[in-house]
This record gives sequence, C-alpha cells and structure tokens, in this order.
Amino acid sequence: MDSSNLSGSWYLHNCKLNDGIRALESIIEPKSSDLLWLGILHMKQGREGLAASYLGDSLAVSRDDGDNRLVPVCLCMQSRLYTDRGDYSSAMKLAIEAQNFSTQDEWYRTKALSFHAIAYCLRLSGDMDGSIMAYKSAIQIYDDAGDFNRRDEEVRNLATAMFLNGEIDECEKLLRGIRGAFSSRTPYSGAYSHVDEAILNFIEGDFERSHSEIIKARAAIEECEQTMDKDEELVLEYLITLLSS
Repeated sequence: MDSSNLSGSWYLHNCKLNDGIRALESIIEPKSSDLLWLGILHMKQGREGLAASYLGDSLAVSRDDGDNRLVPVCLCMQSRLYTDRGDYSSAMKLAIEAQNFSTQDEWYRTKALSFHAIAYCLRLSGDMDGSIMAYKSAIQIYDDAGDFNRRDEEVRNLATAMFLNGEIDECEKLLRGIRGAFSSRTPYSGAYSHVDEAILNFIEGDFERSHSEIIKARAAIEECEQTMDKDEELVLEYLITLLSS
C-alpha cells in the first residue's frame, strides 16, 4: 500500500499513527491539512509540544491560504490541547472563536466540531450540564445533515457525559441504541466501544465483566498506538471508583 496516498484520518482510525507520522513528516512541502494531521497524531500520542507546533503552523498556513474550512478545525484542535493542559479559559476562547468562524461557512462539520470542542472543554472542567447541552447541539447538526455515523459518535459522547452526570437511565437508553455500531467500523472506534460496554455492564450489575471491559479498553487504545483520551479516561476512573465502593 502506498502510504503517500493515505490521509491522516486513515492512519488514526486504522491505528497506524506511527506510520502516519513518518509518512506525513517525509512530505517535503506539506499542505496545511498535512500539518493539521501531524498535530492531531502527535496529540493522540501525548506529545503536546509537537502537536502545538504543527497545529500552529497549520493554522497560519490555512489563514494565509484563506481556507475557511480548515481554520476552525485548527482552532478546535488547539482548544483540545489547552483543555488537556487544564487551561479551560484559553480552550473555551479558542472553541468559541472556531464556532464564530464556522458560522461564516456552510460546511456543517465545522459547526458541529466547534460544539464538540466546547463540550469537551466543559466536560473536563466539570460542567457536565453545559457539556451535555453542547453535545446535543452537535447531534442536531449531524441529524439535520443526515450524517448518522458522526451523529452516533456524538451520541456516545453524550451518553458517557450523562453517565458522569448521574443520568443513568438516559445514558443506558442511548448506549443501547447504538450498541454494536462502532465495533464493525474501524479499529479506533472498536477500541472505544469497550468503554460503552463497561458502562452498560456496570448498569446491568455485571461488575466483573465491567472491570474486564475497562482492561480491554486500555489495551485496545494502547494497540492503537495512542494514549487514552482524557474524556474517556474520566469515565474509566469514575467506573473504577464505583466498582471499588
């Protein structure tokens, strides 16, 4: 397979981040999208410094090129970096800038992504109610666009936020509605489906299986050549606390 023809998204969702980084860094004159994906892949592997550098370069090139679709994506990824660092104020400013910028563009995905960035920031900062509202906004955008795959991804984010917020019945309903939807898509999606199963098993009272799914989730993400996303880690830590009580 010719790696030069593969996108950063392919490397991420097929759990080939190391190959992706090598391929993208070998490009002599990288496009803004190449720089963006280098930032994302390094971020997924926990290299915040390199991620910030590539995302900054991608944003600068995107602005110079007048690429209105890529600018808000860069801003959302930078927002995520700041959220992961615990600088929620800076993260929210970037997410809102992305949201305001995306209103100038009719591409629905940038609008939904800006709501996701806001939800991610609010979730990690402890504002679950605000996070839930932002996830619902992203879901509505995907529903209106008929993009049901991405809608399902945000539904599971909404469900796990509701679990953290104590909204167990609604969480269970949402997760059951999409159960099995991710395991057949990509290795990346399948890895995080173990988090969903851990929650459902806990709700069902099968604590042994819930603990087993937590272990599977961590192993699967490691096999995907990346670190666990902090919002997912929050769920696993909460589950472990509940299972230990």
